[in-house]
Amino acid sequence: MSTTAEDRTAAKPAPAAPNRESLSMPEWIILTTALFIILNALSVCIGWWIDVPILVQLSPDDAPTHFNTGLGFVLLGCGELGLVLQRRNLVTCAAAAVLLLAAGETAEWVLGAEFGIDTLFTTPFIAADAVHPGRMSPNTMACFALVGGAQLLMSTRGRHAAIATTAAVVMKTAAGGIAFIALLGYIVQLKAAYGWADSVGMSIRTWAGFLLIIIARIAAIWKRDIVAQPKLPQWFLPFFATAAASLPVGLIWIFDSPAARPFMNDPAYAASAGRISLVTGLSVGALIVLATISVLVARHKAEMALKHASELGVQVMKRMEAELELRSNNRHLTRSNQDLEDFAYVASHDLKAPLRGIDSAAKWLEEDLQGSLSEETRKLLGLMRNRIDRMERLLDDLLDYSRAGRSDATIRETHVGEMIENIVGVLNPPPHIKVRIQGELPVIATANGQLEQVLRNLINNAIKHHDKETGEVVIAGDLRGDVVEFSVRDDGPGIRPEYHEKIFKLFQTLKRRDEVEGSGMGLAIVKKLVEQQNGTITVHSQGDGRGTEFRFEWPAQGGSGFVEIQLPPTGLQSKAIPVKSGLPA
Repeated sequence: MSTTAEDRTAAKPAPAAPNRESLSMPEWIILTTALFIILNALSVCIGWWIDVPILVQLSPDDAPTHFNTGLGFVLLGCGELGLVLQRRNLVTCAAAAVLLLAAGETAEWVLGAEFGIDTLFTTPFIAADAVHPGRMSPNTMACFALVGGAQLLMSTRGRHAAIATTAAVVMKTAAGGIAFIALLGYIVQLKAAYGWADSVGMSIRTWAGFLLIIIARIAAIWKRDIVAQPKLPQWFLPFFATAAASLPVGLIWIFDSPAARPFMNDPAYAASAGRISLVTGLSVGALIVLATISVLVARHKAEMALKHASELGVQVMKRMEAELELRSNNRHLTRSNQDLEDFAYVASHDLKAPLRGIDSAAKWLEEDLQGSLSEETRKLLGLMRNRIDRMERLLDDLLDYSRAGRSDATIRETHVGEMIENIVGVLNPPPHIKVRIQGELPVIATANGQLEQVLRNLINNAIKHHDKETGEVVIAGDLRGDVVEFSVRDDGPGIRPEYHEKIFKLFQTLKRRDEVEGSGMGLAIVKKLVEQQNGTITVHSQGDGRGTEFRFEWPAQGGSGFVEIQLPPTGLQSKAIPVKSGLPA
């Protein structure tokens, strides 16, 4: 049964979601880290709801992890999951929520106002004597803002992705530096390093959570851009500079800030000298590690560049050899095609000449013996001339098949509606068959002559094989991206499924030669032309008298919208095509 273009559109399956079943090892590490961060943060939130101190404060010397901090880490973990699973909507929503939360608390801190954000979800039962109970430390706010903004940048696609990745790496590295300063503060027991201003400070869980997220993400893009690529990535130098600068800044903040000087002058300083030396040694050691890594990276890149250049040279040589071979094959193919075309032309021309002679001899014989010919002899002479006409048509179609796709392949702007008007005007269908266009037909830039040959053959077949007192032929063309999906359907006798493949083969007809005009080459030519355009053609029919539909794809190289067919006053209306006399209005 024939179907409409709307039916086919409704039945078309939706595009499949990207397959994320196979994750790389770095992605698994990020995924595991994100899940751990989310579960840990949820335990903090639950601890505030059910008043369990150990869930919100690991030790009396540790700053409590506030409820909003736990909520922020849940959102950051969801953002990291979204980046791994390539769910941009999840990343955008989670990161935007983190930025909104950090901005709200920052506004309270800067303006000295109380908007109720600190106690929106729970009432603090630890550090309730703080100046602002439940409020994040400013360094925690800064880290949330940096990491949330970095997640938004890392979800960027397209030509700005490299710049966005560089900015995201710098932001995450800066957040890592702030968390590292808090770590140093806990080592030397200096609150000024992990608690900015008058806040209770960044907790152990908080700086550890930030470092986990940052290290996992940096390790993943390190594996992707440093280990596996021959070029040094754009983000490496900004990352190295930010990481290296954070260490001396941390030391200066701890040991040279006004908050640290009383601690340095305290007589008990000697008891802490070991920890101070440890912090200094760790910082200097970290700088040495960073410098060593940069040297190793530079060496690795140099080795990869040499290897890549060597492989590229081999590829260029192979490509040159393949190109030379391809050119040689193309020359042979062109010569073979030309020989085939010349043979087809000469063969058809040489075969037509004796056929015309036979036809003329039969005609002269009939004229000379007109009075003495029996009725049987007259029928035989007529049959012989009919066979000669069929042979000439067969030779013409064979020549058309050999030339299909090699002639009139010029790309032109084509008004498909006007083309069909001209086709139907030439075919001049009988009065009882109506030809109409369904919907709007596109204007495309394509091989005009070849598309016209395909549509002409299909429309002609639909008209020629119709077997009812009234009928119609419907043409539709839907522009889908860079391809037009055409359909030509009728309400004639149809074609049984067992013949669907046979009709596209050479010299195949479903009726006896004497019952229908044609050589059985039309659909073979159509199939060849469609496949040369990298398209497919299919037939849809049950052969039960409910018609036949042919569907095929045709490239629209530079499609330029739609055309509304303007018909002359004497023609058909409602997109029926004006042709010669006898067509119904």
